[in-house]
Amino acid sequence: MRMSLRLILSLVAAVTLVSVAFALYQVRAEDRSRRNDLEKRAQVLAESLQETIQPLLAKGAEENLQRIVERFGNRGYRTAQLEASVIGGKLYLAAYAQRLGASGLTFFDDEVTEFFSPHATGKSVMFLLALGRSVKRKL
Repeated sequence: MRMSLRLILSLVAAVTLVSVAFALYQVRAEDRSRRNDLEKRAQVLAESLQETIQPLLAKGAEENLQRIVERFGNRGYRTAQLEASVIGGKLYLAAYAQRLGASGLTFFDDEVTEFFSPHATGKSVMFLLALGRSVKRKL
């Protein structure tokens, strides 16, 4: 009787151990797969943003802004702010859909201009959006 009980308990323990080990392996494999998928999606997002943003940084963007200011007067800057906010909102949604973080910044105007100088000298920031994955800190 004791021998049967020991045998049964040993078999149950062995099956449990194998099941837990296999489940842990599957979880790690799925985690790696999701991480790789996320990195691929982030790369696609970054490339699409680069294709979208680079033309806006060209001289034509400044000319468009000047036309808006001429057309709407003092309200032109507010119209440009609204357009920047709408684009920023779309970027927020795209980032969150890719499980990335996003933070819109509007209060570091001088620091941003200084950071991007000399190209940014004489220009000002309307809306700055930081996209990316946060770094987990060890406490």
